[in-house]
Amino acid sequence: MAILLAPKDTIDLIVTAAVLGTRRDDDADYTRQLVQRADQIGQQLWEANYASASHARGMELPAPAYTWEPVFDLIWQAATDQPDYSLTPQQTLQVERCRLFLSENSREHPDWDDSAARLFLEQLGAAVESRLRGWPTGPGEDAGVLEFRGLSNALPRWTRTSGFPQLTSAPERAS
Repeated sequence: MAILLAPKDTIDLIVTAAVLGTRRDDDADYTRQLVQRADQIGQQLWEANYASASHARGMELPAPAYTWEPVFDLIWQAATDQPDYSLTPQQTLQVERCRLFLSENSREHPDWDDSAARLFLEQLGAAVESRLRGWPTGPGEDAGVLEFRGLSNALPRWTRTSGFPQLTSAPERAS
C-alpha cells in the first residue's frame, strides 16, 4: 500500500474540530489545556503519518515542525450559526473523511498501535459517530461496508483552498 502524506491543512482541520468539540459547558481548564496542546496533538498526528511513510518506503522522512493554525471556516461558522460551537453535519463528514485518511495512512508503522495519535483519532471517531447519530448511511466505497451518506463527497486530503463547496452543492439531510 502506498502511504500518502497528509497536508498540514488536513491536520489543522482535525485539530480544530477537536478543539471546537470541547463544549462550552465542559471543564474550562480542560478546554484551555486542549488549546495549548493543539500544537502537540498536531505534531503527534503528523509524526505518525511521516513515520508510517518512512516505514513503508524504507527511508527516513522526518516530519516538519507543526504549529496549529485554526481553520477559521469552522470557527466562524460555529460562532455565528451554532450556539454550542458544533460543526454542521457536512463539516463533520469532512472531518471524518480526513480522520479516516490519516488513520489509514499512519498505521503502517510498528508503533502505531500504542501511539497517542491512534488513540486521539479513535476518540475523534467516537465523537464524530456521536455527532452524526441518526445521519443516513449507505453502501460505502468498500463492498459490504456502510458509511455515512455524503462521506464519499468529502476530500480525504482537505486543504483550505478546497474549502467545503463539495459538501454544500448536494446537501444531505438526516431522515
